[in-house]
Amino acid sequence: MAAVVVLFYTHSFFLQQSKSFISTVQLADSGINALKRQKGITLDTLEIPLPDTEVNHSITGHLSHWGIYENAFIKSKHKEKEFIKSSFLGSSKNAVERPALYLKDKSKPLVVVGDAAIRGKAILPERGIKTGSIKGKSYYGTQLVYGTVQQSTPNLPSLQYNYQDICNYYLNRFFPEQGNFIPAINNIVIVNSFNKQVKGFVAEQTIILENTSLTGNIIVRSDKKIIIKNTAKLTDVIIVAPIIEIESGFKGNFQGIASDYIEVNNNVMLSYPTALVLLKNHTTLNTNTTDREYFRKKGKIHIGQGTTVKGTVAYLGQPNSNDYKTNIYINDTAKIKGEVYCEGNLELKGKVAGTAYVNLFVANEGGTVFVNHLYNGSISSSELPEAFGGIVFENEPKTTVKWLY
Repeated sequence: MAAVVVLFYTHSFFLQQSKSFISTVQLADSGINALKRQKGITLDTLEIPLPDTEVNHSITGHLSHWGIYENAFIKSKHKEKEFIKSSFLGSSKNAVERPALYLKDKSKPLVVVGDAAIRGKAILPERGIKTGSIKGKSYYGTQLVYGTVQQSTPNLPSLQYNYQDICNYYLNRFFPEQGNFIPAINNIVIVNSFNKQVKGFVAEQTIILENTSLTGNIIVRSDKKIIIKNTAKLTDVIIVAPIIEIESGFKGNFQGIASDYIEVNNNVMLSYPTALVLLKNHTTLNTNTTDREYFRKKGKIHIGQGTTVKGTVAYLGQPNSNDYKTNIYINDTAKIKGEVYCEGNLELKGKVAGTAYVNLFVANEGGTVFVNHLYNGSISSSELPEAFGGIVFENEPKTTVKWLY
């Protein structure tokens, strides 16, 4: 009989513990949802209101930046038990609202040539869209837009934050706190939880990442250049330098922030959630000032042949008037599955499976720059899952980009 009583109370105890744990996890989910509704960053710890029915529970959390994403951190507590949950947050749109193309109104029509195709909602200048020809090639499509057309404004959709300031912090001011500096960067394996302080490696000279594995809450910064070899394994980290070069055959995901140029070579696979961000920067490096190759690449994100980027590619900064230099170049066999946000000039030869927000299109053919011409490139919003989350737009709902560890 005594054994039966002990068994009953033991079962009851573990049942209560299980209910307590489930309740704590559910409250953490509620906390993440509360931070999704939060406008702006909250570095200070917040007490998140609880339902009146919850007793002996508490939820605290904060919202911080991690590159272009928000990092939502929640701690739910019941008596002595704690549960921590964190995630990247980004803006999301449902299939009906997501445009394939938003082209700023600069009093120029969009001209489509060759195998160009826009599939989905197109938000275009008042002067609309028309066909053209380049090097004897005309438009081969049967419709100008395979979807609905709306009118754009002289501005791109506003972002929630001043990403120029955020990226400049990473480029110029980030330095790991004492005890979190990584002493060597190659031939190592480091996994750093987002529940811990950020670890970092900072150098004045060029950094070559090879035979190394970096995962999680880690930032690598160089004052000159970072070269990512295809032997490197990167997951969720931030890479920062004036110049970022990614070797052919690399596979991984990270956020790359640069001020001079980003070169993604051929057959690179950048998985979700990747972000490549280039800031407009008129300064030049102290070295290479006579290097023609440097000046040819400067101010450009170059996406090479056979490369896929799953995430966000962004150029931030308005070009000078009558400056038609390419700021984002997407090769004819390259694909962006996500979004392109270009405050400069986009030369799209390949494919965007998602949305392109564009200041101006350019096409360079035979030594001539064709302004606001989309030549052979394609954009299709229907191919992007609704679960996609990218750079944070003002007054747009947010989604969980990735659960963290």
